Amino acid sequence: MLEVFSGIKDTDKCKYIWLLVISILYFSSFAFEMIFLLAVIYPRKKKDKTKIAVAYYLDSANLTNDEIKQYLTVDNTENEIINQISTNAKICRRKHIFTKLAIWTLIPLFLFMFAMFFISIV
Repeated sequence: MLEVFSGIKDTDKCKYIWLLVISILYFSSFAFEMIFLLAVIYPRKKKDKTKIAVAYYLDSANLTNDEIKQYLTVDNTENEIINQISTNAKICRRKHIFTKLAIWTLIPLFLFMFAMFFISIV
């Protein structure tokens, strides 16, 4: 890699190094951005697939209204609903964190955009 910089002036070497650093920031930022955004929209699957939980969205989607009413009359349903509310809150908190991280990873993207703008002016 040093052979590439051997015939270049020192000021140009500095520009190329900054361009390389900002490009690395750009691509890593973009990769993290996509990972965080995918983590936000990817649905969480149920761990225990053998038991039907009315409060879980995939189980409820496959049941008819009468079946849902039947499951709601079971005594254990109140505990299930409380557990599901707690789980939903944890999922929302995690997705909120991923959304904030995705927004923060936009900063290197904007730095790269501004760097390209100012390099093209000069």
